[in-house]
Amino acid sequence: LTFTEFVTAAMYPVRFVVYLSLYFQAKELSSYNRRFAIVAMVGVGTMVTLLGFVQLIFYPALRNLYYLGWDEHLYRMFSVFLDPNFASAFFVIFLLFILDNLLRLKNLFLRLCLGGSGFLAALAVFLTYSRTGFIMLLFGLGTYLLLYVRARTALVTLGLCFVVLLLVSNTRIEGLNPLRVASTEARLQSAQHAVAIFGKFPVLGVGFNAFRYAQVKMGYRSLDTQFVNHADAGTDNSYLFVLATTGIIGFGIVMTFWIICYKKLFLQARNTIFPARGLVSGITALLVGTLFLNIMFYPMIVMWLCLEAGLIRNN
Repeated sequence: LTFTEFVTAAMYPVRFVVYLSLYFQAKELSSYNRRFAIVAMVGVGTMVTLLGFVQLIFYPALRNLYYLGWDEHLYRMFSVFLDPNFASAFFVIFLLFILDNLLRLKNLFLRLCLGGSGFLAALAVFLTYSRTGFIMLLFGLGTYLLLYVRARTALVTLGLCFVVLLLVSNTRIEGLNPLRVASTEARLQSAQHAVAIFGKFPVLGVGFNAFRYAQVKMGYRSLDTQFVNHADAGTDNSYLFVLATTGIIGFGIVMTFWIICYKKLFLQARNTIFPARGLVSGITALLVGTLFLNIMFYPMIVMWLCLEAGLIRNN
């Protein structure tokens, strides 16, 4: 890397550490501030969801921002994220957080309010028309239901999810067609590039957040293009992204971290410690969804999960 490339690539690891520090800040909250943080998270999640419906009505496409590197996303909900896939991932994790809050409250009015927020978040997942979001919903909600309710109830609920997906789909419009192939081909090509880069640098990778420069130097991308491309700095699979940028060593560290976290969270969830049940289901959705979308390092998702994890420690 040149000096400029190195400094640029080094900025995200610094930011990533700052995001992770939210866990320690949430962990030190007093009981009062912890309750305030929970209310604030519910409020922010609900606001983001409502803004998604406003966007879908008044700003249903990003055609006017195509020259800045954004896809059109015609008739899809993308809310404040400007991308329906990342928006759907947030809606799923927020919905699971809502569920955990909903089941522990006894006040009927609060339960109705939370239930309304949860319903809107679930509907928003479908209106993004994101296959990744739908898969995350199935695995996240399935994990939550299978762990804490009867299997029959879980199967009926997941079956209803399929019915709703069929009702809102439109096979005549590419973006609204769950069987669309254009984005699938693009993701497969992105995965092939990541595998090739990993094959050339298998031990330590090309450097975290240096993926863009590796793609340019190996001829997969060019900086001399008419339009900006926001996808050049990563690949759609977080596991391949870790392998390509940090190699086998980094991948081993990351997977060890997730295994340790998941085991601890699962024990806390079985003991009904709030919000461990929502978080372990959300992480299940994340670890599956990150096969198709690089959400493991997406700032808004990382910050939300760190806040949730920090709140668990305050019980």
